This record gives sequence, C-alpha cells and structure tokens, in this order.
Amino acid sequence: MKILEVCFSPMIGGGELYCLNTSRQLQERGHDIFLWMTSGSPATDHPLVQGMRVQISPAPGYFNPIFTWKAIQFVKDQGIDLIHFHRSANIAAFAAIRNVPLVLTQHIASNRPKKDLFHRWVYGRLNLMLAITPQVRDCAWKALPISQEKISVLPYGIDADNLLARRGDPVQTRRSLNLPEDALVIGLVGRLDPPKGQAVLLKAFATLCHQNLQLYLLLVGGTDQHSRGYDHYLENLARELGIAERVRFTGFQADTAPFHACLDLFVLASDEETFGLVLLEAMAQGKPIIATNAGGVTGIIQDGVNGLLIAPRDELALAQALTRMIEDENLRRRLAEAGAKSVREKYTLSRHLGRLEKHFTELIQR
Repeated sequence: MKILEVCFSPMIGGGELYCLNTSRQLQERGHDIFLWMTSGSPATDHPLVQGMRVQISPAPGYFNPIFTWKAIQFVKDQGIDLIHFHRSANIAAFAAIRNVPLVLTQHIASNRPKKDLFHRWVYGRLNLMLAITPQVRDCAWKALPISQEKISVLPYGIDADNLLARRGDPVQTRRSLNLPEDALVIGLVGRLDPPKGQAVLLKAFATLCHQNLQLYLLLVGGTDQHSRGYDHYLENLARELGIAERVRFTGFQADTAPFHACLDLFVLASDEETFGLVLLEAMAQGKPIIATNAGGVTGIIQDGVNGLLIAPRDELALAQALTRMIEDENLRRRLAEAGAKSVREKYTLSRHLGRLEKHFTELIQR
C-alpha cells in the first residue's frame, strides 16, 4: 500500500508520536509511506523521521485552494492509495481529492458540536474514523456529522520488546542525573504543561520528601509554544517548596525509555488524558502506576488491580497514594506485574498494526 500520513501539528505530543511511530512501523512492514508535516514543528526533527519520505510545508488551514491543488497533484503523481489523518483540522485541505480513501485517527474526545454545513461536507468525505477509546467514539457519535458505521475503536499499541531493548543501564542513567543508586525515584514523563499536573505532583511530593531522605522526583519533558515559561515556573516552585535538590528536570527527550527504566514509581497527574500512551510505556517496563481517573485512563488502569487511581488536581489524594506505594513494596510489585500483563494481553503493537492494515486494505479494495 502507498499511504500518505498527514499531521500538520505545530507541537509534538502523544498523537504526533503515534503518527511517527505508525509511519515507521508500516514502512518496516513493507508499505510505501509518505509523511506530510508542517514546517517549524519539532516533530520534523524527531529521530523517527530519519529515512522517511517527508513533505514539509506551512499548515494549509481549512481553506487553501493553492495547497489543495498541490495535494491533488501529489497524490496523483505518487499513486497514493489512502490518506491517513491525525488531526481533524487537516481533512478539509484534502477533502476535494476523489477516489482515494480518507481515514482519521481521532486522538482526543471532544463534545463540541460540529454539524454545520461545512463540517457535514468535511466529515462526509471521511471513509473511516478510528477512535482510540470507546469514550472518544461516543463523543464523536454525539458531536460530529458522521454515521456510526464509519467509526471503529482501535486502541494504541506499543512494541514492548523494542522499548525494553532501548532502556539502557538504569544505574548509569541515574548517575547521569545525579540520582543516588539506592534512592526511590518517582517520575512523570510528558510535556511540561499545566494540564499535565507537574505542579500538583511537586506539591504532593514536597509533603513527603522531608520525611524520607531517599525520595527523589524526575520530571521528563519540555515545553512547547503553548506552554513556554512553564519549565521556569516549575523550577521556581521546587525552590519555593524547598525541594529543588530532590527534583531533576531533563528537558525534552526524544527517547524516554532509559528514563522510564530508572524509575521506581510512575505518576500520571493529568487533568484530562484521552488515552495515556505514556502509561503503556511505563507499564511495559514493569513500573507501578498512580494515575488520575481522567478520560481514557480508566480504560487502561483498574484501581487496585494494575495501578492506583486518584482524582485530578487533588494534592492530598496524590500524597496519600504516594505514601501507600512507598510504604508497601509488595503492592508496588503486584501492581507492576499486573500492569505489564495488561500490556502484553491488550496493547501490543503487532495487534494494533494488524487491525490498522486490515482497515486500510478493506477500504482500498472497496
């Protein structure tokens, strides 16, 4: 199959990384993949893009006749069989293309109605929407002008073996971060952004670390154009709380596997999380999880079974969950084992790609 993967996003997060990973994996499975990305996005410099066929241009917006004409010519010249979108805002620029199936992977849940004439035309051009969770699917049913038979649920998947192969030496990673080998390290991996809850975690951590000299906190991630300056805010907050010497900031990391590997406990503190791919990455590495019961997280984490769930923005609840985990090594081990089992049984990359290829093949043949 010749597939055009389209993602005109100015930032890099879970959806963008999914696009890059999927493109790379489909190419390795023998398909001809073309990536079309927006200029200025950090995703264009990601290591996963190396060796890929990439088109880079300014984001076209909703209506850009010149871009649409170029897109039509590109699809015709390259013999593209199918176009796969990762942002709904990008569909309109390609909607005039005929005889090529259009597929959207819906990465976020939105209840904002879009049933005006323009959106009826745009979504009418879609052949298939792949929702990453049942919640995303249900929101699409209610808010978007798309029939139910055109929506299918396809959860993310990860390559756990590849992840483990990239983990490196956790002891060496700790040394590079000036973390004691015998420390208990709590970590949050994700973009530095207020809704991701890093400030809540810092405050909860501050109530514990003065009582336990072996506790350290690792925050992995950088800011983007929407959250510039938030890293400095967090660093100042750590100083104000008197915990700066116990907190490590790594900045943006293209490969987070070594940082997951050096953790003892993983926290997802987001206000809202449609899926939480980073959860699967931590679980695959055998890390016990504390996560907020926000959005699609509850489809992955069962409270007390393969992780602990707390309410978003609740510093006290997070501090209590951290204390429970820190004091009970058996609990950490049990939840970590159950989490790794969940990934192996439900969220493998091979299963995900197989279903994706099946959808694509059926649409092209149809």
